[in-house]
Amino acid sequence: MKTKLLTFLFLISLSHFAFGQHCAYDFASIIVVTIHEKENLNNIPNLKVTIVDSEGNNVLDRNDNEIVFWQNPEKSSTEYNNFENAKEIRYPFAKDNYVWVCGVNFSVEDYYLKIEETGNTSKYHLPYYKLIKLYEVDKFHLCGNYHNEDYHTYSGRRLYKPVEIIVQKK
Repeated sequence: MKTKLLTFLFLISLSHFAFGQHCAYDFASIIVVTIHEKENLNNIPNLKVTIVDSEGNNVLDRNDNEIVFWQNPEKSSTEYNNFENAKEIRYPFAKDNYVWVCGVNFSVEDYYLKIEETGNTSKYHLPYYKLIKLYEVDKFHLCGNYHNEDYHTYSGRRLYKPVEIIVQKK
């Protein structure tokens, strides 16, 4: 009886380790947005990119803050395995584009991107937010890929490509 109980407890402990987190980004995805002019493929800096609903209302995160993308930093100022400081980590495959790290279960199907200029004078014809629909295929799983120059894909998923928005100067 004691042997059966020990065997049972051993098997339970194995299943616990089998379903444990394997990397810091096991349950994280990234959305990458590149915003550039037609003639110039360089990302336009200093724009505010947020997620909104179909009526243009800001979507809030679990801390009731609006969801704002940030420009991928030039270098990491924290360790890659520290998901809590996602804004301080450079995702090399994302280059200088705008990024947002979210949970793999966060559904973006009902949301849109809103782009605003941060300066006083408007330089670009920015698209209205309803034109920039987000889809689940715009999210990419980060586990195993967050520190690579090239993003790999797992079987069954499409190849990595950022959401591309082309704007014109006024």
